[in-house]
Amino acid sequence: MLSVPLTYREATSPAHQVEFRREDLRRSQARLQNRYALVPRINLKQFLCKAVIDFVEVEIVTKNSTNFPAIRRWISSALSLPSPWCEQVGGEKNSATTFHIVIHDPRIADLERLDGAIAKTAAGLAQPTKITKLEISIDFYPHSGSEEDRLAMFGVLQRTYMPSKNVWTKNRDHPRFQWSEKEKPTFFLPSSIKRRLHHQLSPEAAFLDSTVYYWEKTGPASIRIQNKITNNRNKDRFIALPQEDKRARIEVTLTGSALSELKLRTIADLARFSFTKLQGEHFHFALPTFVDRARLSQYQKVQEAINLRDRESFAKGGVLCLERLRDVREEWFKRVGELKARGITPSLRRMGKGDRGTTVAYVALNEMVRTAFQELGRRIARRERRS
Repeated sequence: MLSVPLTYREATSPAHQVEFRREDLRRSQARLQNRYALVPRINLKQFLCKAVIDFVEVEIVTKNSTNFPAIRRWISSALSLPSPWCEQVGGEKNSATTFHIVIHDPRIADLERLDGAIAKTAAGLAQPTKITKLEISIDFYPHSGSEEDRLAMFGVLQRTYMPSKNVWTKNRDHPRFQWSEKEKPTFFLPSSIKRRLHHQLSPEAAFLDSTVYYWEKTGPASIRIQNKITNNRNKDRFIALPQEDKRARIEVTLTGSALSELKLRTIADLARFSFTKLQGEHFHFALPTFVDRARLSQYQKVQEAINLRDRESFAKGGVLCLERLRDVREEWFKRVGELKARGITPSLRRMGKGDRGTTVAYVALNEMVRTAFQELGRRIARRERRS
């Protein structure tokens, strides 16, 4: 059993804890023989899991020059929406033909009317509306409404998140957490990890009131995990959510090449998109595994010490950081020849692109997310038929 304390930044004691139980593995794969997994002690059936489109940013190109107040007015009137955020791209002061519009909580039926609404104006429409940014979230609402259940889910999401895409290529992509937009982020692991001995490293632990980030914020794809209790990530400008709206959340923001790879370029593409395609690279969860017994009995205490350190690393940084530390440790052992000297043969795999190392899929949570994405697709289809 592993008990992981969950703490708010300003608190002197943990607000809650999440526990992980041991589960022996009976797998045919060589990499999982003689290993056991740690599984969260959480009842996923006690949560409502819902996938939502948070916002979509679109690019509108008009035939004739106009200004963003006019664009906002036309869109708000035609779609019966609150005045959307609008940015002029290029052009002269208060006069341009290209604009970026952000629509929050969009309905596909409304988005499909965008082109027609602009085409009927004096500005006209030069080309079909193009998607430039998209944010999609998975929200977990505890049926009990209790803070403890919500905090436990946040702890589970952060510790079992394991995308297929490598987050260690660039320093700006590394996993980190941030309490306020005005403060510097805290990285779970230092960028100099390869130049330091494994026993000197221990991941930092994210606070319950911080946001956890993966990949660069301004990159093609970025992930955030948070205990969402306010409507703004900037703690200096927030409005507390009512209890029934508080949830644990994981969200992805896609732009540029990430949208192109998914063939998400137009509103029509979004309307027929299979959201389950986001799993794997962006929404995948995994469980850590540990060696049960050393290959040679005289090294059992050494193995137990390694497992203890690995469990501590997982408790703070999750499976991503644990796999990174194991990868670096293996490289270091090979470099200095300690493996042969100690008679230890590692059962670890090097992490390459798409390789989830010594982890196993967290099947129950992955299936829960898949069902939520499928339901999002059905909701979109129902709205289209009503439009």
